[in-house]
Amino acid sequence: MIFTYQMQQVPIFFISEDFTSSLKVETNNDATCLIKKTLREKLERKVYNRIDFDSEGDAVIISIS
Repeated sequence: MIFTYQMQQVPIFFISEDFTSSLKVETNNDATCLIKKTLREKLERKVYNRIDFDSEGDAVIISIS
């Protein structure tokens, strides 16, 4: 799922998705680690620092504001 909402004039974008099969990893925690590593390598530091990550048993949650 992809959501965008606005809170106190600050737009927030987030994704909540099970990435285990698409990234071919065992758990969503493993998926979070892989996503964080890839984004850290590809993005400017100030952009990467705006991203929050969380993982649950059934989903990875990535949000940016």
